[in-house]
This record gives sequence, structure tokens and C-alpha cells, in this order.
Amino acid sequence: CIIDRNESCQATNVYQRYIIWAENGRLKTMSLSAFGRQMANRGFEKRKSGGVIIYDGIKLNSQV
Repeated sequence: CIIDRNESCQATNVYQRYIIWAENGRLKTMSLSAFGRQMANRGFEKRKSGGVIIYDGIKLNSQV
């Protein structure tokens, strides 16, 4: 992920990328709600746009 206050990304895409990262590292994964709390704890704000939840301040890079 790329941290950039001018970027945004769908929350489901960020969570899916996290799951891939955690599984590749053989780490225990968080639930979607726990992940959302951790994102908020790290200062990422979320908003709803067209029925989709968006995290502001983060962008996914092209590599997994």
C-alpha cells in the first residue's frame, strides 16, 4: 500500500490485499470489523460513496 493523503481506495480492496499479505506471511488474519478498527486506529478515515465504503489516505500499489 501507498500512504498518500490525496489518494483513496475501496475498503474491500484494501482488506482483500491485507488477507493476501497475511496469508502469504502465514499470519493469522483479522476479521473485517477488526481490520476496520485497526485502520481507524492508524488514522485512516472512511466514508461512503455510491454505496461503497472508501478509505481516504491510502492507495494500493500494483504488486501483491
